[in-house]
Amino acid sequence: MLTALGVPRETVVQDYLLSNQFLLTPDAIQRTGADLQLAFALPETPDLLTVNTIMTSKPETLVSTLDKIDRTYGSFPNYLRDAVKLSDVDLARIRQRLLEP
Repeated sequence: MLTALGVPRETVVQDYLLSNQFLLTPDAIQRTGADLQLAFALPETPDLLTVNTIMTSKPETLVSTLDKIDRTYGSFPNYLRDAVKLSDVDLARIRQRLLEP
């Protein structure tokens, strides 16, 4: 969403990394471990270090994703138009609602 709004890539990546501060709390890791146990019918909860590793946001993950989008579609705006099927009008409405004048 930030990229669609025109936020620079470096800022988008930094914002993505903030997820670690909010998603890697001990309670969140425990809940995710329990969810993984249920989802995959595991005999016991995965060890919390493994769960933490799975949940950790890494900058190279987002950078690689954005690079792949650029290689595949030529640009992020092309991706929004061709893959997400957002028209220029749709995107303008989103920007109007989410950005301050």
